[in-house]
Amino acid sequence: MLDSQKSLREREYSKDRRAETGRSYSTISPGELPADLGDRKQKWQQDFLRAKKEGYSRDYLELIKQYYEALFEKAQPRR
Repeated sequence: MLDSQKSLREREYSKDRRAETGRSYSTISPGELPADLGDRKQKWQQDFLRAKKEGYSRDYLELIKQYYEALFEKAQPRR
């Protein structure tokens, strides 16, 4: 067993390897998320569930869902 592990290590070794020193990269951090981002989504979900309980037709519920999704998408910060 030890011989097989040794041969695997020797097989993976290559003399063509070169070492390079680490480089320093500058990064740009994204802006902060809005403080109420999670609340917005939760409110959207509550409003949609309330609309479902009102007994609207399936087509009208789909329009309501698209409306809230558009609002939520517009409120999210762009990356």
